[in-house]
Amino acid sequence: MINKFLHSHGFNVEYISGVFCLSLLLALSACDREATQQQQDLQQSASQFSRSQTPVPNFADYQDVKQRKQIFFSYLAELLKLENQKILAERSILLQKSRSSPEVKAVCLKYNRDCDIIDDAKFHQLLTQVDVIPPSLALAQAANESAWGTSRFAREANNYFGQWCYQQGCGLVPARRKPGMSHEVRVFAHPQDSVKAYLLNLNSNKAYRDLRKIRAQQRRDKNSLSSLALVQGLSHYSERGRAYTEELEAMIKYNQLIETFDQNERLTF
Repeated sequence: MINKFLHSHGFNVEYISGVFCLSLLLALSACDREATQQQQDLQQSASQFSRSQTPVPNFADYQDVKQRKQIFFSYLAELLKLENQKILAERSILLQKSRSSPEVKAVCLKYNRDCDIIDDAKFHQLLTQVDVIPPSLALAQAANESAWGTSRFAREANNYFGQWCYQQGCGLVPARRKPGMSHEVRVFAHPQDSVKAYLLNLNSNKAYRDLRKIRAQQRRDKNSLSSLALVQGLSHYSERGRAYTEELEAMIKYNQLIETFDQNERLTF
């Protein structure tokens, strides 16, 4: 009917159809370019700090507690920002690329073993996994686990989050390891590697499924991520259980980590 109307009024239907299709293709292409540019911007922003890494401070040199805390938080916050930006870039791929694309499969394989078929259930699981951790929560854990960067494992192994490994020779043997235990404290080449492994651990380990559920619910509610809520999902991080999470909560509040480090981060992506 539209074609008859256009013909009756002297319009070139083939020309108009061609212009319409071209316009549609250009619009779709522009959207794809914008999505790609967003990913590139995130990746470029994430790479800036890695190209000019700050030397690792010797935190034990700072006898003034307030100054040591400030140096510790500032240094670790930069590493966390970089790794969180990388996670945002991965999340952007999930939200903007086809589920069958090699980029989405690559992201999936980073967090899971089985990625042959990315159906609705798997995609939903990925969205709960590929997400950032608020700096305030990570900084409190790093301070707690590494004694503000002064512990043996922080100094000798660049391990700021108490990560273990289970193959002989993979790390440092704890001096107080109980008889019958075989774990070692994992060694990292750089503190940034420790941060990366920590985030991947929280985002993929079954022990922290509750944390990811809380975070996913905050996303559904369109809220910024709250470290005081997420900390409730870390009871399995330490054998101290609830006492451990309460200590982290107190550290977050006392050091005003939310107000200082979370306000300017992209926690509502």
